[in-house]
Amino acid sequence: MKPKKKTRSLKKGKEPRWQREHKNNEDKKRFRLVKTWLFIFLLLALVGFAFKAWLGYRHRVWDGESRLNLAIASEKTYLLSLDPVASEIFLVEIPSQTQVEVAFGHGFYPLDSVYELSQLEKEEGCLFAQTVENNFAVPVEAWAFLPNGLSSQEPKAFLNQIIYSALKGRAKTNLTSWDFLQLLLANHRIPIYQASYYELSQLNLLAMTDLSDKTQAFTIDKDRLDSFCQNHFPERKIRLENLAVEVINSTPLSGLAERGARLLTNVGFEVVGTSNQEEEISQCLLMGDSQLKELYSTKRIKAIFSCQWQSSQEEVRADLVLILGREFQEQF
Repeated sequence: MKPKKKTRSLKKGKEPRWQREHKNNEDKKRFRLVKTWLFIFLLLALVGFAFKAWLGYRHRVWDGESRLNLAIASEKTYLLSLDPVASEIFLVEIPSQTQVEVAFGHGFYPLDSVYELSQLEKEEGCLFAQTVENNFAVPVEAWAFLPNGLSSQEPKAFLNQIIYSALKGRAKTNLTSWDFLQLLLANHRIPIYQASYYELSQLNLLAMTDLSDKTQAFTIDKDRLDSFCQNHFPERKIRLENLAVEVINSTPLSGLAERGARLLTNVGFEVVGTSNQEEEISQCLLMGDSQLKELYSTKRIKAIFSCQWQSSQEEVRADLVLILGREFQEQF
C-alpha cells in the first residue's frame, strides 16, 4: 500500500497569518497607548503632590527650629508646646469656664466659647489663638479644632492624634502638610520622660471670681501665670544669646509696652525698660546693630511681632529696641 501524502490544510475557523499579525500590531498599539496614559497620569499625580508639598512649605506655620505653641479647642481647651531644641513637649489643660479677655476688642467671654465666636466673626481659629496668646503672654502660632474630643492626655500621643485627625478631615487647623511632617519627626525624637501634662486649675494659677450674673468663674492670676510661663516657655537659643531689649509704645493705648515686655520675658528675653514715644507708627519696628540682624533672637522677635528691621548705631541701653505700632495694638 502506498503511503498517504501529507497535505497542508487550514483548520476550520483558523485566521490567516496577515490577519493575526494585524491583530498583534493593534494589541501593541493599545498597550503602548495604555502605557502612555498611565505615564501621563503618574506624572500629573507627581506634579500635583509636588505642588501640594510646595504650597505646604510656602504657607507653613512653623520653621521647625523655634518652640511651637498650639492652642486646641475641643471638649476642653488646651495649650500644647513643643521645643525641638530642648527635645521637650508639654500640654496645659485650661478650664473651659475661665474668663478671658478676647482678642481684637471683643470683651470678656468664657474660654470655651471663644472658638465659636471666632467662627461667627468669620475669623476661624485666628481669634481663638490670638486670645490664648494675649492671656498667656506667649506666642501662639498654631490652632486646631477637634469637635469629637481627644482620647489621650499624654502629650506625644495627643499631638499625633491631632495630626492624624486633621489629615483625615476630622479636625480643622492652620497647620499645613509640611508642618505635619516636621511635627511628626520632632515628636518622634522627644523621649517620653520629656513629656509633661499640667492642669491649670491644680497649679494655683487661677482665682475664683463672682460674675455680674451671680455665677462664679475662674480668672487668670497674671503674676502666677507669668512665673509658670517663665519656667516652661523660654527658648534655649534666646537665653544663650542673652540680648537685652527695650520696648517702646508708639500708640495711644496705655500699657502696650508692658504687654510686649511681658511676652518677651515669658519666652526668655531680658527686658531692660519700657517707655512711650509721641510719633506713632503702623508696623512694629525692631532696631539694633547690623551685626545682630541674623541672630536667632532677632529673627524670633521679628516673627512674633511682624517687625520691620532697621540697623542703628545709636548708643542705647539695650541691644535691641522694639517699637510697637498700631498693628500690635489692634490685637487687643
